[in-house]
Amino acid sequence: MKRDVIKRYLRKNKIDKVTYKYLAASRKATDVLGRSGGALYGLYSDDDHLLYLGYAQNLASRIGSHFNGNTNTGEFAHLVKYARYTYELDAIRSAYDKRVQEKYPDIEIQDIEFFAIKLLKPIFNQEKAEHLIFRYRDEKI
Repeated sequence: MKRDVIKRYLRKNKIDKVTYKYLAASRKATDVLGRSGGALYGLYSDDDHLLYLGYAQNLASRIGSHFNGNTNTGEFAHLVKYARYTYELDAIRSAYDKRVQEKYPDIEIQDIEFFAIKLLKPIFNQEKAEHLIFRYRDEKI
């Protein structure tokens, strides 16, 4: 199933809010979270529900902003307990079945975020997903 592909890659890396804040205070968050470059990440509640999914060029900074409530997710930051992330966007892209690749041969990194939102349906991305305007917005995946 297509959603399992994204979940499998997101499962590889995890950081909780308390650990992140400790690492940020000691200026080691970037070292632990990895290099700069595109990453797909999910924010989760303590009962493992996916609350929000996003894409970031600088993951350490973006995750920190979410954990501290300094982003568009500020209204539910208190629900976020941990984040899962992956830099393996090419692997996710190539894992989509032929039907999706044939239908959308020009998938870009932002499209990966859009597809992940559409497939995984995070609670707090729904409004964003509804307002994205793509030529294939209303097509079924």
